[in-house]
Amino acid sequence: MLKIILALLIAIPSIALAEDTNTKSDIRRVIRKNLRDIKNCYKSSLEKVSNEEKFEGKIVAGWDFDKDGTVTKSWIVDEKTTMKNEEVKTCVTAAIKNWKFPANAEGKATTIHGYPFLMKLDEKKN
Repeated sequence: MLKIILALLIAIPSIALAEDTNTKSDIRRVIRKNLRDIKNCYKSSLEKVSNEEKFEGKIVAGWDFDKDGTVTKSWIVDEKTTMKNEEVKTCVTAAIKNWKFPANAEGKATTIHGYPFLMKLDEKKN
């Protein structure tokens, strides 16, 4: 049985770099709540690749969200991303644009400079 492993890397310097207008735990909570979106990007693209293609790696995404928590822009941090599949990367940025973060009490926008998602297959049989 193939099982998709999608991991959030626990040491997240990117959240530390985010302006302290939203708490780190609020940001992590939204990411965890929407992690299925990222997993679905990987899963749908996985069905289209050949068995020979190495289809795992890290995607580091960044995004901005406004004072109301609406994501206004998302991107891939290419120099930190090891996943080569463009379809997965495009899907991840599109998925993140649909996320909603808590409104900022100070009325400020927030930037996440790079949040890593690790994607790989677990080929162990259960």
